[in-house]
Amino acid sequence: MSRLFRWVFAGALVGSVALVVMLSLQVRDLRTRLAEAQRRMLFPRAGDVVPRFDAITLGGEAVRVGEGPPGSRQLLLVFNSACPICRETVPAWRRLDSLVAGVSGLSVLGWSQDPDSLSRAYVAEMGFAFPVVAPDLRWLRPYKVEGVPATLVVGDSGRVLYARSGALTPAAVDSAVVVAQGG
Repeated sequence: MSRLFRWVFAGALVGSVALVVMLSLQVRDLRTRLAEAQRRMLFPRAGDVVPRFDAITLGGEAVRVGEGPPGSRQLLLVFNSACPICRETVPAWRRLDSLVAGVSGLSVLGWSQDPDSLSRAYVAEMGFAFPVVAPDLRWLRPYKVEGVPATLVVGDSGRVLYARSGALTPAAVDSAVVVAQGG
C-alpha cells in the first residue's frame, strides 16, 4: 500500500506542478494582452480614425483638424508647456518642419494642451514657425493623446497614417518625413 501511495502522491505532485506552470503561462499571456489593450487605448496608432473639428490658431486663422482636401495630410505636433520631454523634442520638430516645408498637400499644425496665454508664451519661447491651436481638451481623448509629446500624420479622411508618442529619434523623424510626404 505504501508503494501505491507514493505513486499516487508523485502523480498528484506532477499534476499540480503542471497546473501551476499552465496557469502562470496563462497569467503572463493575459498580462501581455492587457498591456497591449491599454497601449491601444492610450496612444494613437496608424490606422485609427480620428474625428474632425474646427479650431482657431493662436494667430486667429480658422483651421479644420483631422480633415482636408483629397490627398492632403496634416502633421500634428501635440505638446504642453510643462512637459520636459516636449522641450527636448522641439529641435526634432523644427527639423521635421524644415524637411517637409513646401510638400504639396501637407499642413503642419502645433496642438497645445495649455490655455491660450500659456500657449502663446511657449510658442514665442520655442520659436515655432507653424501655426498652433489650443482647442478644447475634450478633443484629446478621441485622438488618444494622453501623453505628450505626440507626433501624428493624419490623412484627408481622418485616418492616422503615422503616430509616435514621446521624444523623436532621428530615425523617427525620417519615418515621419516619409509618411508626411505621402510615401
